Amino acid sequence: KLIARSAPDGDEQVELTKSGDLQHVRIFWSPDSHKFVLLDTQPGQDHTVHMVESSPRDQVQPRLKSHQYLKPGDKIAVTKPRLFDMQKRRELPLDDALFRNPWSIEQLRWAADSSRMTFIYNQRGHQVLRLVAIDAKTGSARTLIEETPATFVDYSNKQFAYYVENGGDILWMSERDGLNHLYRFDASGSLKNQITSGEWVVRAVDRIDEDHQQIWFRAMGMNPSEDPYHIHYCRVNFDGSGLVRLTAGDGTHEIRYSPDRSVFIDRFSRVDLPPVHELRRSDDGALICQLEQADIGRLDEMPGWRMPERFVAKGRD
Repeated sequence: KLIARSAPDGDEQVELTKSGDLQHVRIFWSPDSHKFVLLDTQPGQDHTVHMVESSPRDQVQPRLKSHQYLKPGDKIAVTKPRLFDMQKRRELPLDDALFRNPWSIEQLRWAADSSRMTFIYNQRGHQVLRLVAIDAKTGSARTLIEETPATFVDYSNKQFAYYVENGGDILWMSERDGLNHLYRFDASGSLKNQITSGEWVVRAVDRIDEDHQQIWFRAMGMNPSEDPYHIHYCRVNFDGSGLVRLTAGDGTHEIRYSPDRSVFIDRFSRVDLPPVHELRRSDDGALICQLEQADIGRLDEMPGWRMPERFVAKGRD
């Protein structure tokens, strides 16, 4: 028995009743409503670990504490997608060879024409990150984009995928050249071009402008004379041309756009530089005027206060 309820993100929150147990799962409907995918989780085993609290605060005798903790070799919970055909009223079997050992399966997405469903497969161990496409008619799976680094995939801070509605391009973040940058693939998974490159890294993507085919993003390490951890804001075209550095000034930046995004307020600072506020143009990052600079005169007058000092040291490598 399935009871579907609308969700704010367009998916469905579903109450699945089986053998009297009520579970909450998510299903993902195809745009034509002929098929849907749900994530099915096969539970792992129980492994109870016991500990003794030798000196509880509220009693003299020790206290036994127990909790669940899986160890190497134990059976873990595994979540995989299942595809159903509403017209034929049956499940379409999926070949899971490309997503057999998942740490996570995320960002499930149907194509606008309902021909396929895609998701990002993060393999347990984090040495394979794969964008998988499932054919809605046959259930066959194929790899669109794959990351197989020699070390591991930093999936927590360096993962980004965006599907461009007009043209079907996929914007993808990767460290495949040794540094974190953006790439553009076509709908079949073929690389069209590397969008950003150089001895610096993309820190995050803030906005995708499909009308102008532009990416607004944050970067670190772009200015060799600065601390490589300083954050700057930039813009670039989908084809990799027209890179614009929107912020300047030796420090970490944080910006706030005007309602029409024509100008923005740039606030930047360092450990040894009080915050500076500037007004800049969004089209080229040109400075319009300096708005304010923080005054720490009273702090300088306090006994014992010393401004932090920046220093540089070599790493083990």
